[in-house]
Amino acid sequence: MISILMNVALLASDRYGETKQERDLKENISLSFFSLFLFEMILKILGLSLKVYLQEKYNIFDALVIVVSIIEIVLGYSLGHEAVRSIATIRILKIFRLFYLAKQWSILSSLINTIWRTLKDISSFSLLLLIMMVTFSLIGNELFAWRVKFDENNYPTKGEGNYPISSFNTFNEAIFSIFIYLANDGWTGILFDHKRATSWLMAAPFCLSVLIIG
Repeated sequence: MISILMNVALLASDRYGETKQERDLKENISLSFFSLFLFEMILKILGLSLKVYLQEKYNIFDALVIVVSIIEIVLGYSLGHEAVRSIATIRILKIFRLFYLAKQWSILSSLINTIWRTLKDISSFSLLLLIMMVTFSLIGNELFAWRVKFDENNYPTKGEGNYPISSFNTFNEAIFSIFIYLANDGWTGILFDHKRATSWLMAAPFCLSVLIIG
């Protein structure tokens, strides 16, 4: 448990502008943690047998992290450590090793199980919410796409101008704008911009529909 926490703390210590000596030191410490986890896995397989070892989900995940770490080390010596450090997936897997603590800490394990059951219970609502967001995003595309822009004095214009940060020009931008509406944080700015560039008859009913239905 302590080794997992220390390994995560090592990953969290990354910062901009590290010297070569600092990077080399962290690489050596990381290699020491890898050796410890690899030794633990080998002992478990020898003591439990491979069949019993693979019956535990945490063991499978731990083995996956170790295999990925081996790939990271091989790539590090062949391509260079800097190139491998840019591969975020490898580092993310190491961070997820924190969930291994749930096995050791019964209260945390119970909490995670409760959260998982809750997520399964609200899955239907989440699907309905997603459908609603997609629907209003497409409606926003039809009503406002490429129509809301402002000149250098921040006045609505039909000619050349700048589009607001939150818009409905593309589906991706529309989804984010709908999310802002649902989060009730900053939606007034979106309403005001679209009202100025179009009309209250278009902007206000759309905004109220998203807020009430969503």
